[in-house]
This record gives sequence, C-alpha cells and structure tokens, in this order.
Amino acid sequence: MATGGGATGGGTALDTWVCGGCTNASDMNPGTQALPLKTIAQGLHNATAISKAVVSVAATSKGQTITYAEDVTLIAGVTLQGRWAVDAQGAWARTAARSLIVDTAPTGVKAPAGLTSSAGLDGIAVQQGGNGTHLAGITISASAPTLADFEVRPPSGIGTPPESVGIDILGTSASLARPTLTGSTATPSLVQIGPGTSSSIGIISVNAVVTITSVQSTGGDSSTLSVGALLTESPGSVISSSTFAAGVASSCAGLALRGGVTGTQVTGVTASGCGRPGIASSTTPKSTTGLSFDACTVNPGSAAPLVSKSTITAGLATGTGSLAIGVTATNGCNVRFDFNTVTGGNGGLLGNPETSVGLACSYKTITGGTGTDSACSVTNSTITGVGTGATASNAVGLLCEGTCATGNAQCRGSCGEVNTNLISSGAGSSMAHVAIRDSSPALARNRIGAGSALLTQCPLNATVVGLSIADSASSVVNNFIIGGPCSAAVGVSHSVSRRSGDNSVASPTFNSNSIVSTVAASSAAFGSLVSVGVDLTNGSTSGAQLNAGTWWNNVIAAGGTGLGANATQVAFRESAQNVDPVELRNNVFHAYGVNGTQQPNLYLNENNAMLHTAGNINGLMDVPSSGNLAGDPAFVSLSSGDLHITGNSLCRGAGTPMSALPNDIDLDARPNPANTNPDVGADEIP
Repeated sequence: MATGGGATGGGTALDTWVCGGCTNASDMNPGTQALPLKTIAQGLHNATAISKAVVSVAATSKGQTITYAEDVTLIAGVTLQGRWAVDAQGAWARTAARSLIVDTAPTGVKAPAGLTSSAGLDGIAVQQGGNGTHLAGITISASAPTLADFEVRPPSGIGTPPESVGIDILGTSASLARPTLTGSTATPSLVQIGPGTSSSIGIISVNAVVTITSVQSTGGDSSTLSVGALLTESPGSVISSSTFAAGVASSCAGLALRGGVTGTQVTGVTASGCGRPGIASSTTPKSTTGLSFDACTVNPGSAAPLVSKSTITAGLATGTGSLAIGVTATNGCNVRFDFNTVTGGNGGLLGNPETSVGLACSYKTITGGTGTDSACSVTNSTITGVGTGATASNAVGLLCEGTCATGNAQCRGSCGEVNTNLISSGAGSSMAHVAIRDSSPALARNRIGAGSALLTQCPLNATVVGLSIADSASSVVNNFIIGGPCSAAVGVSHSVSRRSGDNSVASPTFNSNSIVSTVAASSAAFGSLVSVGVDLTNGSTSGAQLNAGTWWNNVIAAGGTGLGANATQVAFRESAQNVDPVELRNNVFHAYGVNGTQQPNLYLNENNAMLHTAGNINGLMDVPSSGNLAGDPAFVSLSSGDLHITGNSLCRGAGTPMSALPNDIDLDARPNPANTNPDVGADEIP
C-alpha cells in the first residue's frame, strides 16, 4: 500500500489522495491514503503546496461509484490520475473504471493557458454539469496538457444547449494550443457528447497543433451541424488510430479540417458522417461527409497534408438536393490520399442520397460554384461512390472538378496524381466511376469499374460511364476502364470545349489503356441498349471545329453477348460532325455481340459514316491514323473485369514503340521482350 508524505501543514504531513466517497474523507485531512481528501480542488491545492506531480482520485469506495461534482481547473505539472478503487479496509488499488467528474461550470474541466504536457488527466471521465448556451466537457486554452485514458460523457439532466462540445481547444495565432489526446488500442479514450439545438461537436480545435491517438469521438444530434472532430487552423496536427463519427443533423462530418493544414497527418482513422435518421433525431440529414478538407493554407515548400490507411464513409443523407461524399478536398486543399478505403453514402430508413460521391477534389459540387482548385493526389486506394445496398440518383466514384473552363491553357484544375486505385461508382440511376471536369490529373494504373459489383447487376434503365472526362489535358495511361453492363454504357465519354480565358482547347493523351463498354444479354428487358467504347462529343455551343485527344496503343471495345439488331454498339463514336481526335495510332477496336455476317461497328465518323474495318479507320482523312487493328483482344475474363490479355491476343506486339511506356498496369516491364513493339492495352504479357 502506498503511503502519504511530503511537506507539513498545521503539523500534519500533506499528500494528494482524494476519495470523495470515503466516510472518513475531509478537506481538513492531510490527503494520505488513510486520511484522504474529499475534493479534487483540495488535492490540487495540496499538490501545489508540496510539488507533487500526481493527484490520485478514487473512482470507487467499497464498490460504490464516486462522483465529484465540482469545477476543476488543472494546474502546471500535475496530473489527475483516476481508476483508483478503495476497499472496505482502506486499501487503494488501481483497478476501477475511470473516476468521474461532473463539472459544474459551462466550460467543464479547464486547462488554462501555459500548461505543458506534464499537466493533464489520466483515467478520468468528465461529464458536463453546468448550464449555458455553449457547453463543453473539457476546455483547453493555449496550453499543452496530456489527456490520457480519458472520457467525456454526455450531460444528464441539464437540458439541451444551442452548442454542445466535448473538448473545446482554443489557442491564438501567436500562441498555439498543443494538447495530446490519447488512449490505447485495447482501451481507447472516448468523447461522446450530447445533443445541441444548433450544433454538437465532439472535439473542436482552433489555432492548435493537436495530437490524437486511439480516441473515439462522436458528435451528438442537432438541427444544423454534427461533427466528430472539427480542426481549424491546426497545422502539424497528427491524428492516428482513432474513430470519428457524426450524430444526426442537417449537415454532418466525421472529421473536418479547415485552414492551415501544413504537415497535418491522418493515419489509420475511421471516419463517418451522419448517423441513422429517424431513430435518435427527427432531423433529416441533407449533407454528409466522412472526412473533409476546406479552404486549406499550406506554407510554400512545406509538407502537404496526408491521409493514409484510413477507412472513410459518407454516412446517410436523403431527400431532394441531398449530398453524401466520403472524402472532400475543396478550395486549395492539395491533400495526399494514400492506401485508403473510401465510400460515399449509404441507404437509410428514409431513403438514399440524391448525389453520392466516394472522393471529391472539387469546389463546384460542394460550394455551389465558388472556390479554388484542389490539386490532391489519390493513390493505392479503394473508392466507391455509393455503399453496398444503397443507390443514388447520381453516383460517382472519384470526382476531379476544377476551374479551367474560365482559365487558360496552363490551368490544371483539381486532382494531380491518380495512381493505382480501384474505383467504382456503386449503384445509381446515372453513374460515373471517374468524372473529370475542367481539370487535368494524371491517371495511371487504375482499375476503373474493373472488379465492380456493376459487372453483375445494374439498376433498371440506368446509365454508366467508366471515365467521364471534359475540358481536360489529362495523361491517361495503363488503366483498365469498364463501363457496364447497364442498358446504356460508355467506356470513356470525352467532351471537348474551349476555355474562355484564351480560347484554348485542352487535349488529353490516352496511351495503353484497356477500355470496354459492355451490355449484358440480361439487360434486354430494360429497353433499348446502348454500348459505346469511346464517345467523343463537342461541349461548346459555338459549333466550331474542335480537335482533342491523342489515342495510342489502346484497346477500345463495346457491345455485349446476345444483343439484338436494334442495339446500339460502336467501339468509337464521334457524336458530332465538328469534333475529331488529334491522332489514332496502333489501337485495337472491337465490337462484341456481332452475329453471323453482321459487320462490326468500329468507328462512327462525323456522327454519320460507320466504319467497319481497321482499314477504314486507318484511311480516315481528317485524323492522322495508322497501325490500328480490329478483333477480339482476348481478355482473360471480361465477365469478372480481368482485362489482362492472353498469349494468343492480337494485341501482342501490336503497339507503336514511339510512345511506349516503361511499365504496364502491373509494373511489368514494357515492352517484353525488350527492343520489340509493346502490347496494345494496359497489360504487357511478362
């Protein structure tokens, strides 16, 4: 058994043991285990008098829970340590649950300015017990306390304030708060805040560098806003192995970051937006995000924010105009996303979202039309626009949406590198696995729609596009791109237009991709069937001739099995008479579902003349075209989305070496053997 000791006061040795439920406890006691103090305030007073680093706070006495109903302010160099159990013989052992403070002030337990990491909580639960318009369980002001193995509980019996906050962290631009919030894998720290009539936020931080590890933080229900954690101007914050979830509100976010994010790291996090409607709240969720970055500022030359190895879900939204997005990066947020699993909206008791997106580097869809580009990178991730079992009117896996429509030829828009991802829209009435608008990211080695559930099912009369790209100078190389098997399916939809800033026309490069649009025979009951491998359209209103898109070494295929004569199936379609690609070289064109002597529809020129042979394509007068072939690319398994080619494919060695890439979609060396022509498509047989 530990014993008391230290300086003397009134002739009695002082110590720092507090047991508010012990029958012999008194603030007139010396604070030893045998004669403990009654209040935490007196324990902190004793610790100051004798320079003690720990105030030990009993959680139970003789098996009964102790509640400390008082206002607590932490002091420099002292930790409140809970989980102490006092038995009937007065013996102390650290075997109890967290010690409970019901703080009587609206601001809750306070960490005043100037505290360092040697001050804080360990094994303490805090419950809000005050009254006010803004209630917080813990308030940290321009200081750096350590909160370990802690808990913030919802208030009880005090009504619902307009603003409810679990932990309120507030520094200044000149003096950042630097708290550490931590738990353990086995026993995470918890922030479970109650409802607010206007807002309920688990952790809110302004002007702070916050370290959060093994913490579960949940926002409560409210009419307007619910957020698991909201960090504003918090550069260099490190958030790991933690869970953030919203309650139910009109607008929700699991984890939201705004403003300064230089060097911020989010690793191993689980984040989700609005919870289940119609259960804990009558509010209908309209806008929800699992993880959001907005209005970011990053110091030049400094590390961009990083999100890695995290699982993020938009949550629930429903009704007209509802929007669910797994991850957003808006208004200058050049975030690096790596090795994440991201999902858009889920279905709920009240319905599904109108628009659902897996990951959006954007501004227009989210802000309504104002903002700046976000050149985020997206790598090594699995991205799904709509969760399993849910549908959306508009479903998008990855959205890159920029400002280049009003820019000039140098404008790059939103998204930078998009590399080695598995991307699917999920189920919806109108679907795009990847949508690029007024932006020019580099897409490489992605599986777009490949392996998707859409290969086996599709909502009635739905349309799907593998890659929808407009006003873009993207480099699109070594990708598997599948649209289908809905009643209307397009592999790549390419819209060409002029930028108003300098009248330039952005022109993407498509090199060594395997692009397929397919309609299954089972879709025949849906009505008219449309399958187009590549659809080239004119997005301008002037009607002037536009040329954009360089096509080298691609497989471009369309159709399906058992289609009737009335089905529309064409590998490459110019859907207007005034739009053409820049170049067509060494591509393989194919139309599935061709029966008997029916000629394959390989290329619709000027939205008028159908070309049926590779020779016709190579003979185009308005587009430089050569080396193109026609025939079945002999994929390993189109039905399962495996677009690797087999050894007898006509794609073998049929590519042009003048634009050959050093590797294929699997990073196998290209060409193989060396010093030969590369294979056509995303796969080079090793």
